[in-house]
Amino acid sequence: MATKILLSKDLVEVEAIKFVARRHGTTPEKVLVHYLVQSGIMKADGEFNGEDYELAPNELALLSDLGVQPSKVEIK
Repeated sequence: MATKILLSKDLVEVEAIKFVARRHGTTPEKVLVHYLVQSGIMKADGEFNGEDYELAPNELALLSDLGVQPSKVEIK
């Protein structure tokens, strides 16, 4: 059974998320995946394992304050 988590595509354009991505030398999309994993919303998969950083507590708080959360979860 596969789970698909959907986020608003507008999140990758939020300057604060772009800033966090630049700090870690990655993309806003990967920052969002890290946030979801570190927050316990989803489990890590093969793509996540290639990234060797963790979001700092203040970065997790920032993303939480921005309201980053799935808009839809599909289970197939």
